[in-house]
Amino acid sequence: MDALSCLKDLLAWYHASRRVFPWRSEQPDPYAVWIVEVMSQQSTMASVLPFFERWMKQFPTLEVLAEASESQVLQAWAGLGYYSRARNAHKAARALRDYRIAHRGKWPPRVEDWLDLPGVGPYTAAAVAAIALAEPVLPVDGNLIRVFSRLYEIEDALNLPADRRRVGERVTSWARAAPLGTHGDLAQAFMDLGARVCRPGPLATCELCPLAPGCAARQTGSVAAIPRAKIRKETKKIQVLALTYRQPKTREVLVRKIPHGRLLEGQWELPQWELQAGQGEQILRQVGLKFELSGPVKHTITHHAFEVWRVEAGDWPEALPPDHAWAVQVSPLTTLTRKLFA
Repeated sequence: MDALSCLKDLLAWYHASRRVFPWRSEQPDPYAVWIVEVMSQQSTMASVLPFFERWMKQFPTLEVLAEASESQVLQAWAGLGYYSRARNAHKAARALRDYRIAHRGKWPPRVEDWLDLPGVGPYTAAAVAAIALAEPVLPVDGNLIRVFSRLYEIEDALNLPADRRRVGERVTSWARAAPLGTHGDLAQAFMDLGARVCRPGPLATCELCPLAPGCAARQTGSVAAIPRAKIRKETKKIQVLALTYRQPKTREVLVRKIPHGRLLEGQWELPQWELQAGQGEQILRQVGLKFELSGPVKHTITHHAFEVWRVEAGDWPEALPPDHAWAVQVSPLTTLTRKLFA
């Protein structure tokens, strides 16, 4: 397979049919590219777009983001999930601001510089470096793994380290073959190709692919089977009681702030009581005799499947513990808490 010829075909396809996004331009803004790459982790571009547009109105520059408070950042992030990404972006914005002050307004030029920032991994660092800073690299994400797995019929790059290395070697060889100044467009071309044409399983539309003539998986009829599906961790099932205490006169509800070091730290939720495995049904029956139960509400976070029952618990009889507050509205609420209130 002639990599250089394939690269030219891919670039021609991209320039003729690329998707239009507000962060794509002749001179991409490193700040905008970085923010959208952070937002799009675990999400699709279609779902991220409205969040990105609202974010850029509130924090139009790196400096504005760096000067914002953490609560402002978390509130703007509400709905995207994985709130550690927002906290890390806030910390990274302050580090980037200081870097630019020390380097006369320049951005960190190398992938290695971006990897030093909180929350920035190899893919995000390479994406920003390639798209916005003209570094001769290609970011390796799920789309690119799928494309290269099929091009070279590498079957299990999502599960086997050896196959993942083989994909990485092929990507590196293409990045070296690409003419200088083209890596930003190539990175985005692979993103578009994976999202629109070289899609998972039987959704691939090979007849539209500019790389189809050299694709080994297409020649053997194995496109739909490559790469093999990622082996998922077993989901842990958790039963929870969410306690609703109310102030009758003010309509305020008792909420608590999730402490540092816990999943979703810094967000607000109803006070909760996790039921021990095997005891859930018995405890629910006992609680139901004394209190009003509603639910369950089901919610999944990473590999945890929650089944949550809301309990109308009456009045809180004592002084509030630390990180608890009476509120009618508070932000950011966890997605699960918003479901419970709904």
